[in-house]
Amino acid sequence: MIKTQVCFHRVTNVVGLVLLFFSVMLTQSVASTAATTTAVCDGSNIACAKTVTASVSPAGRIWFAWTASDYLYVNYSDDRGKTFSRPVSVNTTPEKIAAGGEKRPKVVVDSAGNVYVSWIKKLPQKWTSDIRFSWLKVGEDVFSAPITVNDDKEIAGHSFNEMIVSDIDEVTIVWLDGRNSKAAKKRGEPHVGSSIYWAVIKPSFLKTNVSVEKRQIQNAAYVNGNCVCCRLALTPVESTEGGSELVVMWRHIFGDNIRDHALGVLGEPLQRVSFEQWKIDGCPHHGPSISAQNKRIHMSWFNDGPSASGLFYAYTDNLGETVSPVFHFSKSTDSPAHPSVITGGDGKLKLAWQTFDGVQSSIQVMTSVRGEQWSDARVVAQFTGATDYPFLLPHLDGDLLLWHKPGHALTLYEVSE
Repeated sequence: MIKTQVCFHRVTNVVGLVLLFFSVMLTQSVASTAATTTAVCDGSNIACAKTVTASVSPAGRIWFAWTASDYLYVNYSDDRGKTFSRPVSVNTTPEKIAAGGEKRPKVVVDSAGNVYVSWIKKLPQKWTSDIRFSWLKVGEDVFSAPITVNDDKEIAGHSFNEMIVSDIDEVTIVWLDGRNSKAAKKRGEPHVGSSIYWAVIKPSFLKTNVSVEKRQIQNAAYVNGNCVCCRLALTPVESTEGGSELVVMWRHIFGDNIRDHALGVLGEPLQRVSFEQWKIDGCPHHGPSISAQNKRIHMSWFNDGPSASGLFYAYTDNLGETVSPVFHFSKSTDSPAHPSVITGGDGKLKLAWQTFDGVQSSIQVMTSVRGEQWSDARVVAQFTGATDYPFLLPHLDGDLLLWHKPGHALTLYEVSE
């Protein structure tokens, strides 16, 4: 872990605990919120969570994951966030769970309706943690006993987990891993940054009669030299041979602490895809976002380079071998942060990000057909106070924006035009 960590998001973009609760009307125009009543921040109240993660099942049900008092909870909504199911606890034994900023639990659902969650269990030693995994079989109401995904049993950093489920219900988890760095340090050898590892959990794994305690998930190493605390981005993309392959994007360390971005199919050589030449001996806590549209991969990221600073967008049609001209869509003067790009339920692109004017945070959204041209940005939500990061959710009935304000009612905003 790099000793000097630099965090560039503004104070109001950092999740804090705000002890207020209120209701927010869903609208396609600008939504502005104001506190009215105090939230009851005990038990599993999602309103009081510091971060909330969500994903949409193939059937359109929206699942949410959050933590409270060392427990991980999930619930769902079948009416686009108007009402919610009762919260269900994933772990029955309390454990310290990382759930802040870019380090947060993940939830995905397969075609049969099985629910999978992964999260980061914090260990007592500084900057050390394990990747944890559990699942809920369709028709059941109790999650499996949690298991540890990383197989090295090292007291090291395993974090920034991303998770995706395929069309054949295989679950892939990708994370940042510190085992190689720790081993190099023991040998007295240099090691730049962290490493990326991944694991595939097949449906047969979930059906075996072997006890959970004896199960071990095989890990695969991908690449060394990535930035140690920026989130990963993961998406399936159509392959030239048919089917799909998984592509990951991350902040990589090139040369002398140039922290630009790389893209790669898991197991294949990486390609550098951003070139702002941001040189920094620290960790920005500001990872990228990607989404595939057939064979085209859409990418958005933050950089603070000497000649260009802010948020950027580009696409690639050949897995990063060549990259389109870069669109610098939000400059540093707007204090932009944490872009989210999706291929929506209607097949069109949505790109959302957060800005801050010194008093109020806003979420802006642009749309595009294929990424060559974008609509004008429009503000879809505003808030004065601490907020979580924005996440777009593709949905067949119209795409949504999740933008959580800790201490306030969970709100989904309509973003389809």
